[in-house]
Amino acid sequence: MTDPDRIWNEAAGRLKTEIGDGPFSSYIAPSAVRLDANGNLILVTPTAYARDWVRKNALRRMNELWLGLDGLSRRLDVRCRAEVGSPAPATAFPAGEA
Repeated sequence: MTDPDRIWNEAAGRLKTEIGDGPFSSYIAPSAVRLDANGNLILVTPTAYARDWVRKNALRRMNELWLGLDGLSRRLDVRCRAEVGSPAPATAFPAGEA
């Protein structure tokens, strides 16, 4: 599988099961995966607080899940919307319902 939308939906569903509805709904669900200007995959969170929470509590596991699904062996980085310079991701792949 190489489609970021499909990978994100599968990885997010698994992560939701692992971390629970509360943290997932607060920090992961409002976020979106997009490609940056260099073609790197980033998870765009709505706030810097959410970005920091994801980095501390979920990014390592998200990358493990992502790498297990992505045929291109890409890794995710995480940034907040203010860092990407737009109010919302231009190419967003919302987390699917698990």
